[in-house]
Amino acid sequence: MSEVVLERQEGEVWYISLNRPERKNALNQEVSRRLLEALDKAERAGAKVIVLRGEGGDFCAGGDLRELYESEDRASLMEASVGYLNMVLLKLRRTPAITVAVVEGYAVGAGLSLASACDLVIATEKALFNMGYRRIGLIPDGGGTAFLCKLLGFRNSNKLYLLSPTFDAKEAQAFGLVDFVFKEEELEEKLKELVGKLLSLPCEPVRYYKDLVNRWLFQGLEGQLEAEKSYVKELVKGPTVENRIKEVLGK
Repeated sequence: MSEVVLERQEGEVWYISLNRPERKNALNQEVSRRLLEALDKAERAGAKVIVLRGEGGDFCAGGDLRELYESEDRASLMEASVGYLNMVLLKLRRTPAITVAVVEGYAVGAGLSLASACDLVIATEKALFNMGYRRIGLIPDGGGTAFLCKLLGFRNSNKLYLLSPTFDAKEAQAFGLVDFVFKEEELEEKLKELVGKLLSLPCEPVRYYKDLVNRWLFQGLEGQLEAEKSYVKELVKGPTVENRIKEVLGK
């Protein structure tokens, strides 16, 4: 599909969707670049709410492992891909719009980090989550060591990274990763209700609120993202990542 990111405006609300359902909306350099462009466009248009979701029944399965496996220069590919993803995450935190992630199906690895960077997270009862990184011999990128440690706390973050379990929406809500869990058939109605409530209150102070939250919780975020990118770039050079991705892909 040529349109890897879809965008739709409804008044002061922008709906931005990852559109690679055949890859469970896995991220690569092009997807992250297009996502950044869509977020910039929404912000310039004065969006008050930005809804981020995935097409085809999944939110995002993380990085594109097949593309990484087939690359002749994994370190350069990872550096470029994570570089754009980092800009997306900084944009989500710094935009004055309220950002809402809608998780259906899988949110794994960088997909989980992407949702965690948003101001609010909705999930259906069938949503499934996994940090995923250790399964392929990597450390969290996409702000995984920033957002997830803040949201989960030290012990829970360790458990979810070191053991890499898959957990459902209710467990994610108990961890503090998800704000609302809805039945699949009521998702659209509940999303509409939530957006209505967000717009019914003054939006002018949101930019200041988000700036204060970022100052208190994520003051060193940009440096942390760069450190993650550096470590990931180093790890993908080794044989462990290649062998683990090969197993996952069934090669």
